[in-house]
Amino acid sequence: MSPGIVEIITASFASFLICMLSIPIIIDIAIKRKLFDHPNSRSSHTDIVPRLGGVGIMFTFIVIFLLFVDLPTLHGAQYIIISLFILFMLGIKDDLSDVHWFKKLIAQLIAVCVTVTLGDIYFTNLLGFLGIGQLNYPASLIVTVFAFILIINSYNLIDGIDGLASGMGMLALGTLGIWFFMNGEFNYALMALSFAGSLAAFFYFNVYGKNRKLFMGDTGALILGYVVTVVVIKFNEMNIDPNIPYRINSSASISVALLFVPIYDTFRVFILRLVMKRSPFKADRIHLHHYLIEMGITHARASTILIFTNILISIIAFLLRDMGTLNVLLIIFTIGIGLNLVLKWRLRTYRSIKIQDG
Repeated sequence: MSPGIVEIITASFASFLICMLSIPIIIDIAIKRKLFDHPNSRSSHTDIVPRLGGVGIMFTFIVIFLLFVDLPTLHGAQYIIISLFILFMLGIKDDLSDVHWFKKLIAQLIAVCVTVTLGDIYFTNLLGFLGIGQLNYPASLIVTVFAFILIINSYNLIDGIDGLASGMGMLALGTLGIWFFMNGEFNYALMALSFAGSLAAFFYFNVYGKNRKLFMGDTGALILGYVVTVVVIKFNEMNIDPNIPYRINSSASISVALLFVPIYDTFRVFILRLVMKRSPFKADRIHLHHYLIEMGITHARASTILIFTNILISIIAFLLRDMGTLNVLLIIFTIGIGLNLVLKWRLRTYRSIKIQDG
């Protein structure tokens, strides 16, 4: 029997509680084993901090997934778990000793292909995104693999300041989890909301931990991006059916809006690196959150600004959903570019004042 509202609330609360209890244990182990993230020229922090928060998030999600999700009725459940473990092992390896970007990409592709080909979890229709509707099978696989890799790495790339990746994850998963519940898709509602519950616990330690602080690390960012992508695919596939109770027009644009800051910043950074004739895979300090930090804004406030910007863009996309997917996308990306230009202007002004002050 599929989970209902009591099970979903219980699972979400249990997820929060388990993660709250497991993270201090992980911090103690990381401190004892000296498993720290050491600041470097690209870092936005100055102290050594454990970066195994993803272990607590993964442990919590698997426990809740196995205990509460009705596995026989969840399409591709076993392959979701397999893919998560591949990404988890990749993240652990990268957090403990850096993995070359190409090897990381290959491991991500393996995990994603397990989900797409064996789990049969993929886009069958882009619902007007870039003017594209129904997809044939080969096109479905290509589009879905690209979406997985893009979103997974988008969350990984924005995980540069306290609370940003987890806050963005809570926004997307919380919103879609509620929508799934309203439409009677309780397994996905439970998945999304319970994962959001574990992110809330991590967010507390990451932002307010002080002496008990830890980072998400690649382990957390990779599995977060993966789960968000699975949820987004289901959201768009459900909206193909015109008879669902709360169908959303232009659902593809709503998906992009909910993930706007991670996706926009990823494309923006890659383009800038290519323009500056740098490797698009070489890390630097040109992300939006780096600009805010350079202006003297705290991590918590910078994350709040970007999260509320994403909320604003999501609301605008929802209000304009009847205008058509392509039109909504053009509007929200125009807004995003405008806000980016304002931020660049403020940063340039800040730098000029700083130079004048000596």
